[in-house]
Amino acid sequence: MPVRRGFRASAVALSSHPPHYRRARPPAVRGRRQEGVPPMSSSSTTGRRAAGRVPMAALLATAAAAALLSAGCSADPPARPAQPSSSPLTVTLAATPSAEAEQQRLATEFHPDDTQPTGLYLPPHTSLTVTADRPGDAPVPELLVGTYGLDGTDSGTEDEPRTHRLQDATTVVGDDTGGLLYVRYTKDGGGAAPELTLHFGDAARPVPFHVLGKTPAAQWKAQLEAAKDVPVAQFVSEHLVLTVHLDSARRNAGQDPDDLLRGYEHILAVEDAISGLGGKAPSDARSPLRYFVSEGRAHIDPNAYYTRVCYPSDSIDEILNTAALNKGWGIWHELGHMHQQSSWTWDSTTEVTVNIYSLAVQRDAAQPSRLAADGTPEAVRGYLAKPAAARNYDAEDGDPFVRLAMFEQLRLAFGDRFYPELHKLTRRAEQAADPEQYLVLNASRVAGRNLAGFFSAWGVPVTDQTKAELAALGLPAPDQDPAAMDVAKSS
Repeated sequence: MPVRRGFRASAVALSSHPPHYRRARPPAVRGRRQEGVPPMSSSSTTGRRAAGRVPMAALLATAAAAALLSAGCSADPPARPAQPSSSPLTVTLAATPSAEAEQQRLATEFHPDDTQPTGLYLPPHTSLTVTADRPGDAPVPELLVGTYGLDGTDSGTEDEPRTHRLQDATTVVGDDTGGLLYVRYTKDGGGAAPELTLHFGDAARPVPFHVLGKTPAAQWKAQLEAAKDVPVAQFVSEHLVLTVHLDSARRNAGQDPDDLLRGYEHILAVEDAISGLGGKAPSDARSPLRYFVSEGRAHIDPNAYYTRVCYPSDSIDEILNTAALNKGWGIWHELGHMHQQSSWTWDSTTEVTVNIYSLAVQRDAAQPSRLAADGTPEAVRGYLAKPAAARNYDAEDGDPFVRLAMFEQLRLAFGDRFYPELHKLTRRAEQAADPEQYLVLNASRVAGRNLAGFFSAWGVPVTDQTKAELAALGLPAPDQDPAAMDVAKSS
């Protein structure tokens, strides 16, 4: 597929990634930058795993999102990272669901992670004593050394955090590489686990650590100024862990860190809302886990992969600036990869359906649709005017924004509830063996209309079996042709 508009389409389908992601890593999928254009990028994550408030000029694009944000998800959400208690070297935390359980529940390939930040750093070649106050029936915690995506690449070959089980009351941990410390303390089903308190020896060093709504801005600046012998700084909110080099944080010290984190929380709330998350049903609850965004190496493409987004160090200021964040298609896109559901994502759409979420954030910010630019409406009309035999949605030279238009036409035709309901339905279904046929059938169910003709018009194959299943549903044809929708309009 030719490179266009700032990113390269995926060569790897999300559905092709092995489920046991701690043990195997496929090639990363990555975006591509253009001079003077913010990264549009895309997917590559490692194995397992101006100052002022962001202006939010419009209400959420969907009713679900409006309800979610009105419930307080975007403005100053309650932060709940592992919190220092009596001293900076003592951390008390509650158990979370495992990342595997959340991945299965959300029906996504990429997902938030279950490691909890401590705000502590272990220098290389240093031994650390960790004492655990753990009831005998509590799950065994794990200590991780290293951060997903930090100094990462866009090839999927970066180092993993090292994992140490804290089985005993006291454990001595050594690590040749060093890194930030995280705790994995998980419990799936069967009632709640007791809180866990960990005491870290003096070898652990606090880093600049800002928690949304809890760390005063003056204290954050003081931490940045005083920090020494630690290479990183960290921002934490209810749904995000943002880790950057210390010099990057210092360079952006004029930004209000709470405003920055509220901006991220709002973006994630919008993307969760169009994903149908935030409802009362347990299957539709927002995840209690966090997404990891980390500063990668210079000159890589922004990318996302399993549990982390990695942004190049030479572009990191774009995601540390609240004003830039509100216009940051690149980071919207990368976080969007975390929401793609495997059952209706295939090779040709890895870099397409991700922008369902980017477009939702763009609409929320009252910005013109990306699909109105670069001649896309004309390209869509030209494609749909071709003879049926010449229309192949999965053609190797397909334009990802033309492909995106098909998905946007479904929203325009059937309303802002269409994608939340499709996500909900998918969370209640088995993993699809054929994502294209799954989409044809279940988009029709959500729309209440037989969409075989619409997908055929777009050059998506519709099998005889799918046609028979649609016929059995007895759905009528659409009242008007969704393929006639003008994608230059956002509503």
